[in-house]
Amino acid sequence: MPNSYRIVRHDPGRAAIFYAERAVLAEALRVPRDCIEHIGSTAVPGLGAKPIIDVMIGVESETDYQRCVALLAPLGYDHRGDTVPGTLYNRKQGPPRVNAHLCVFGGGFWVERLLFRAHLRAHPETAREYEELKRQVLIDVGQDPPAYNAAKEPFIREVLGRARRSRP
Repeated sequence: MPNSYRIVRHDPGRAAIFYAERAVLAEALRVPRDCIEHIGSTAVPGLGAKPIIDVMIGVESETDYQRCVALLAPLGYDHRGDTVPGTLYNRKQGPPRVNAHLCVFGGGFWVERLLFRAHLRAHPETAREYEELKRQVLIDVGQDPPAYNAAKEPFIREVLGRARRSRP
């Protein structure tokens, strides 16, 4: 299996990798550091994950995307397209591999990713369920990223619903 398509134990060192990458990205893109968030499973303590750091970069509007893509290229990021409507996906091979998701700060993608992360951090039992699901999905669909993501989507939507209902 390629390095990125396996679930490994949580590595607390991934946070330090994120913070170092965030500093580089903030300077290169000329955005505040609080517009760059660590998302995905490596951002949840104790959660097994693919060995990939997912970074979300919030910009003012979609008109900023192409400027950012051009500034990411010299850092080793390859533009991979719009994997989710309203976002642009960029990948740096690494090691470690880093996925940078450009989105509108405060927009739907931004809000949902932070809400999901916060819920998993606050509910370790849900994080364990998510890890079990991810392991099973890899067994079921193998090396097919779109199928892997699609198979996780019902669980993610259900958790987001719970998270919205439990917000003050």
